Amino acid sequence: LALIGALLLVAIAIVSQAVSHRRNLQASEHGTTEDLLMRASRQQVEPLKAMGMLGNVQRLWRSAHDRRVVVQTSASDWQSMFASTSKTLRLILQSAVLGLGAYQVIHNELSPGALIAASIIFARALAPIDQSIAQWRVITNAHQAYNRLKETLSSSTGEPLTSVLALPKQTLTVSGLSVASPDGELILMEDANFSLKAGDGLGIIGPSGGGKSSLVRGLLGVAPVVAGDVRFDGATLDQWSKEQQGQFIGYLPQDIDLIPGTIAQNISRFDTTADAEQIRGAAKLAMVHDLIVQKNGGYEMQVGPGGIALSGGERQRIALARAVYGSPFFVVLDEPNSNMDAIGERGLA
Repeated sequence: LALIGALLLVAIAIVSQAVSHRRNLQASEHGTTEDLLMRASRQQVEPLKAMGMLGNVQRLWRSAHDRRVVVQTSASDWQSMFASTSKTLRLILQSAVLGLGAYQVIHNELSPGALIAASIIFARALAPIDQSIAQWRVITNAHQAYNRLKETLSSSTGEPLTSVLALPKQTLTVSGLSVASPDGELILMEDANFSLKAGDGLGIIGPSGGGKSSLVRGLLGVAPVVAGDVRFDGATLDQWSKEQQGQFIGYLPQDIDLIPGTIAQNISRFDTTADAEQIRGAAKLAMVHDLIVQKNGGYEMQVGPGGIALSGGERQRIALARAVYGSPFFVVLDEPNSNMDAIGERGLA
């Protein structure tokens, strides 16, 4: 009876593992996607903020997070059911041992002392299996508690209300702009003044460390501005939400990286309502369309993190298409030809 009981408990544990394994694997895959998006977002916070991609990437992360939670909950439910079944069987077996022993005592096949001894030995024999199943549930519960805690601690405040202002279309005015380091202790660029109107282009040249990238970050609102202001059609940048800013700002940063997803998603800034013609139009404008269609999967090719399967020049050309997607009013290119070949240079021109 002890051997049969042990085999039944092992069988329940094996079935429980088989049923929950696929769900745990799916939860792990969704969790990996969730983690990749989170890490990529942290590494590329400036272009995400500047081009209003934060909301789109956040929705993509939320989708992966929700799928993981659903699958993980299903796996936990199955494990709980099998654990309850195992415990119930364990109690039935304990009663069966006493019943079988009592039957043998009545027929003088076993002494009362041997019955007690058999019951104790039976309990000790099945204890390791019982404890293994019980501890597996504790580990699962601890993992779920950790994820819930992490979700609570990483929650952020909502976006401000949508601005009633129309998107800028006429002018950019920079007055006495001074930009500091992230900790606000060091002035990186001081007293910049210029004005541009629709159709103008401005090139900024100078030595390394001269403040060019700091100026760019100040214009885009992703670096601390300690003096002066940046105005679009007379209004400061903070009067539009980040998603609205993404509709009129394009940004190609110095350090190029792509968010995990397809090439089309990266070009469209992960806008779920993106128009395919606009995506192709941006790619053609940046002269990267022919390169994309030559890749396996074309626009649906998966890239990232780090633009896997793409060279530095290819990532830069795709990021250029991302910068001009939607024909933004204000486009900022920070050392845009650092990794480009001759074809990329022509596309940039």
